[in-house]
Amino acid sequence: MVQLVSAVGGGKLSRELDLEELARDLNVAELQHEPSKYHGIIARFSESGPAVLIYRSGSFSISGAESLEELSENFDRFESEMEALLGEIEYETGFEIRNLVHRTTIPVEETGGSLNLNALAIGLEVENVEYEPEQFPGLMYRPPDLPGLYLIFASGALVSTGHADPDIALDGIEEVSNRVLELLQIA
Repeated sequence: MVQLVSAVGGGKLSRELDLEELARDLNVAELQHEPSKYHGIIARFSESGPAVLIYRSGSFSISGAESLEELSENFDRFESEMEALLGEIEYETGFEIRNLVHRTTIPVEETGGSLNLNALAIGLEVENVEYEPEQFPGLMYRPPDLPGLYLIFASGALVSTGHADPDIALDGIEEVSNRVLELLQIA
């Protein structure tokens, strides 16, 4: 089963923002604004919810949503809060999904409980793979015919990132999973 684990979206207002004033007036559960440490505002509408990053340029990003609904709800709250403080707002670039992270598990029971990442690195063609187990425990796969990055772990965990379209992300993770199974001849 494929699960969406993180969604990021954002956009840009068509005006600059006074971050000091905004930090003072925003009605949020949590707010961090320390200009000496970070050049933007980090706000959360709920304590464990997604982070809303707001910059002087008018750019904003919402990260850490666990569903597209949660991402959309946080954008609606951001937009409502900004309108309450600034009046009618206009966008230079409207809100868009920027990155989706999905996770699934490749069945590894037939391989003795783990995937041979060295063999996969060769089978998936070395020029499309980055695998340095001393640096990172997973194999990074960038298929030339699919968008995104796929992280494959010996445990069978498969993570996809770098997609803005949920359908493309799901198709990609299914295709990569099938390639791995085919290479390991356990499909």
